[in-house]
Amino acid sequence: MAIKKRAASSYARGAEHGSHTHPERWARGSRVGSAVLTEAQVLKIRRQYAEGHGPRSLMRKFGVARSTIHRIVRYRGWRHI
Repeated sequence: MAIKKRAASSYARGAEHGSHTHPERWARGSRVGSAVLTEAQVLKIRRQYAEGHGPRSLMRKFGVARSTIHRIVRYRGWRHI
């Protein structure tokens, strides 16, 4: 029994995807239209968290959810900074 080849996809995958070949075209950080924080605020959140400020005080100060604070300090969000 012969194995059929998969049809070539019209979508770029992996290293050929646009986010890899032209990363400057993708909106990141404060360039995203719905962004609440700026790059400077993200750096300030990381610095204050490292100094011992809790996520609840940071979320009140910057007006974002606690999960957002956790994503920032764990580099799961805003990784490009």
